[in-house]
Amino acid sequence: MADLSGILAALRDVAGKSLGSISPDSIWRLRSELHVLKAHLEAHPRDGNPELRTAVEGALSLAGDAHNIALEVRSGMSDKAYAQFASLLDLGAIGAIGLENLLVVERRRLVALLLGGLSELLTYLASREYVKGASARLSALARAQAPRLQDELWAALRRFRPKASAADHRQAQQAIDTFFAKALADGMPPEAQALIIAGALNLLLRVRVVELLQAAH
Repeated sequence: MADLSGILAALRDVAGKSLGSISPDSIWRLRSELHVLKAHLEAHPRDGNPELRTAVEGALSLAGDAHNIALEVRSGMSDKAYAQFASLLDLGAIGAIGLENLLVVERRRLVALLLGGLSELLTYLASREYVKGASARLSALARAQAPRLQDELWAALRRFRPKASAADHRQAQQAIDTFFAKALADGMPPEAQALIIAGALNLLLRVRVVELLQAAH
């Protein structure tokens, strides 16, 4: 168990640093730590628990998608536009929902916090002025990745509110559908659309890592 504790401590440290950015390199570092944890759990079946193993798989899957999206966004922007992209997410609304803060939030409150964070992210990024230099395919990228984000949002709702009522589901549906309608609106700059989808996936990846760390204890 001492080895597992050390691996988890390293993962927590890397996640705290890497998830402040959505650059491909930062997400790659997080995936590397997740693979170390997965390998340890497979080599030592008595360490951890089924919930932890499930959480590792979920985090790895989402981190892979987030990495691919970050790569595509990078290739669709000029150097100047991408520099602004990175700085906006470092300073944006999701920065306020840090890993350490999420770790102390009650599980049942995570859905509300998550939806609130997405709303703040959308408002913040929609109000920015963007450096020109993005290719038109950024809008197509955002729309293509929207279903992955939608799936992850609903999966989070099912995990955190497994006994939610029909009314709760409709309320969540309205919030999620409104988010996407605004994020992917024709008047939204393609740079902003890409930032919003990528930033939202980053936030959900933070939540996955939080679940993993909580499952380990």
